[in-house]
Amino acid sequence: MQGKERGGRGSLFVISVHISGGLGNQLFQYAAGLALARRLNTGLRMDARKFASTDASHEDPSARPLRILDLHLPFRDLCTSVEEKSLRRRWNLAKNFHLPKSWLGFHTDPDHRFSPKFLSLPDGTRLQGYFQSELYFAEIADEVRRAFQPQDSSLIAAIDARLATLRRDNRPLVSLHIRRGDFLNITAYDAMTGADFIDRATAQFPGADFLVFSDDLDWCRTHFADRTHVYFSPFMRVLEDFFAMARCEHNILAKSTFSWWAAWLNTQPGRRVIAPKIAMEEKPKWGGSSPDYYPSSWTLL
Repeated sequence: MQGKERGGRGSLFVISVHISGGLGNQLFQYAAGLALARRLNTGLRMDARKFASTDASHEDPSARPLRILDLHLPFRDLCTSVEEKSLRRRWNLAKNFHLPKSWLGFHTDPDHRFSPKFLSLPDGTRLQGYFQSELYFAEIADEVRRAFQPQDSSLIAAIDARLATLRRDNRPLVSLHIRRGDFLNITAYDAMTGADFIDRATAQFPGADFLVFSDDLDWCRTHFADRTHVYFSPFMRVLEDFFAMARCEHNILAKSTFSWWAAWLNTQPGRRVIAPKIAMEEKPKWGGSSPDYYPSSWTLL
């Protein structure tokens, strides 16, 4: 009976999903797990052993916080240490003896593309991967949008009030995301968006103001100093930046799951999304180089 109580939906088993990476990756992983749990009428638990706490102050300075717990999730349980050890033993067994991961209950996304096999996975499956496509959770899109709202109900109102002070003369406000940080060290693929993309993307919105969000605002202020109608995020917290992007009229993305999700969660009427076109690969190195990554309604430049 303990399994039923923890699953919360009358099942002896639950779906477990390995949570890793920054907020954007965490959202893709959780959304895929939630969709599978709903399809099977079962529960969902997160294996978050890579995260020592919900802030970045613990002993590993490179570790990212488990920010997803700041959202209004329908399933919030984390795997117990016993469950985590069991999952780790099964994974290592498959790895060391070169067994198919599926034999031991795992489902991965080695090709970084949506697989129809996902729709027929059984209860008790452990999801291990990134699952970077809305195809995994399209059937529960409305629930995902409700789930990925802040736990702090006052946050959106405070963001809207701050954005209102930035809007001028009824000009639309367009978020412009510039991702630098760890992307500067990526060599496996072209992770950066250049000035040419920014020029073409901003040209799509004549008469607009642009609000820059970045992990390196000092660099942005220097490099955008000669651009007109460009302003910089006044927010101090990552979640504030995230939801402020989602509250702008339109979105210009970096090659980043962070701004992907901010745009996907944006429900502003007439909202347009401009994203950097990424070279498609026969064997994608990451989800962004898969044709399943961007929704078909977004404009790629």
